[in-house]
Amino acid sequence: MGRPEFETPVGTYHVISKDRTVIMDSSSVGIPVDDPDGYRLPVDYAVRITSRGLYVHSAPWAIRSMGVENVSHGCISLSPTDAEWYFNTVNVGDPVIVQEGVPADEKEVDPVIP
Repeated sequence: MGRPEFETPVGTYHVISKDRTVIMDSSSVGIPVDDPDGYRLPVDYAVRITSRGLYVHSAPWAIRSMGVENVSHGCISLSPTDAEWYFNTVNVGDPVIVQEGVPADEKEVDPVIP
């Protein structure tokens, strides 16, 4: 889940698309790629749940933090094994319910309503 400055918005979303690998770029959340917190990297098992770029995806770099602290830029991070299972199980249109985080109206995120 998202760290304090990039909290994951609560709400009900729906799977928009699935990509085996996508390139994620920190400029999409307002951080220049060349900033110390910036990034541009391939991410596996990416399940998109908003048009603005909120995903459920594999995050092997965050495994030690999972369940301990929130370290993402708003996305929902999974271990590679869990991300692969989720990617292979979920279908476009399936609901994704985020129960903890910041209310969606406090962030510029668009919950997808069918």
